[in-house]
Amino acid sequence: LPPLRQRRQDIPLLANHFLSLYARRLGRPTRYLAPEALDRLMDYPWPGNIRELRNVLEQASLMSDELQLSEHSFAAALARDFAAGFGRGHLPVSSSQ
Repeated sequence: LPPLRQRRQDIPLLANHFLSLYARRLGRPTRYLAPEALDRLMDYPWPGNIRELRNVLEQASLMSDELQLSEHSFAAALARDFAAGFGRGHLPVSSSQ
């Protein structure tokens, strides 16, 4: 199976799957992604592959009280990964928002 960065079209499906999974596990309503949040996920290089996507969405599900997850819901996690050198050669997540 190719890495997630080569299968960006799978990100919306995987994100919805993980958000539904965490909603069931946490006994909460299913969160959904705001359009700009999905854009941010689609633009990220995902060096940690699906595992990283899963972890980012799990953290956002745990930390957010909102049903709609904005890009701010997971921007810190993506910025940490970028700062750690995982995103070399790619644009960093904006910290100005």
